[in-house]
Amino acid sequence: MAAFLKWLGAIVAALFVAMVCLAVYFLARTGAFNSVQNLATEACAAIALEGVSAEDIVVDRARGLAYLSALDRRAKVGGRPSLGTVLKIDLNDVDSGPRPALAEDPEAFRPHGMSLYTAPDGQQTLFVISHRPGKSQAIEIFEMGDDGLFDHIETVTGDGLVSPNDLAATGPREFYVANDTGAESRFQRMQEQVFGAGFAKLTYFDGAKFRTLREDLASAGGIAVSADGGRLFVADTQQKRVRVFSRDKITNDVSLAAIVELDGLPDNIDIAPDGGAWVTAHASAFSLIRHFFDAADPSPSLVYRIALNDRGFWRADLKYASDGRNLSAGSVAVRYGDELILGSITEQKILRCKVPD
Repeated sequence: MAAFLKWLGAIVAALFVAMVCLAVYFLARTGAFNSVQNLATEACAAIALEGVSAEDIVVDRARGLAYLSALDRRAKVGGRPSLGTVLKIDLNDVDSGPRPALAEDPEAFRPHGMSLYTAPDGQQTLFVISHRPGKSQAIEIFEMGDDGLFDHIETVTGDGLVSPNDLAATGPREFYVANDTGAESRFQRMQEQVFGAGFAKLTYFDGAKFRTLREDLASAGGIAVSADGGRLFVADTQQKRVRVFSRDKITNDVSLAAIVELDGLPDNIDIAPDGGAWVTAHASAFSLIRHFFDAADPSPSLVYRIALNDRGFWRADLKYASDGRNLSAGSVAVRYGDELILGSITEQKILRCKVPD
């Protein structure tokens, strides 16, 4: 009996140590012990958004217009009914406030990631992910009308939209989709959240059907195609890194070219005119979760510029950092001149910040 109790005690002690180690690992991986020093937060001006936040922003640099994925995301997290829209802000007018960008909202519209495509003839197409309540996931497609508003022309659904978070358009009806989960069981979902396992799909829609290109993304939160179409950037969010793929412009297949490690969980990605990829990241998933439950609890935000250095290696440079008081839950940063246009999952404002290259 004594031997059995000794054996049982050893088992219990081992399990306790294992649980403590797992808890410490999880807290460390989610950034619970991270601290953030403010960087480039001084020269920022806020533009208020009434009752909504802008989780994603795309900019028409030629016209100086910013388009915002507008939704009351706190209401959505809290289980309260909430529909959204797309707003626009004239960046040429410092006094400009948000105005409607759509001629009419699609049915059950809950916008998330967006992509703006401009054809060689100047025709613009806006693609928006919609998490429609009670319906399948969808990509809503809009074309710019003569009145300066986007007209809804099509709703795309399909098995390539598992849990779409962001998309990158390559044509008037073609786009890549980054899904943020691929878990098919509670166990796989736990693996994604605790260990950063990669089960999510990268898919491509060719105008007729979806095709799966990868099934190993770690909760992809952002995606972007380079201006020349030769590279695809994907945020491997749970692994705190961005994957850089070489892209075949004929077949649309991709092959891994590089991995860029970050000190935060990357979200949306913007490609600047000089080719640099501006990546917004959450410094701490732990703080982000707490912020969802209590708006007064800040969630630090980071912005990196990823580019090739002089030796031909990919490098990530921190360009903006907020401890959460300037901007909490930052999810997107778009380069516009010498400014960053910053949006957030939860904050009912956007920021225009002067940030040097």
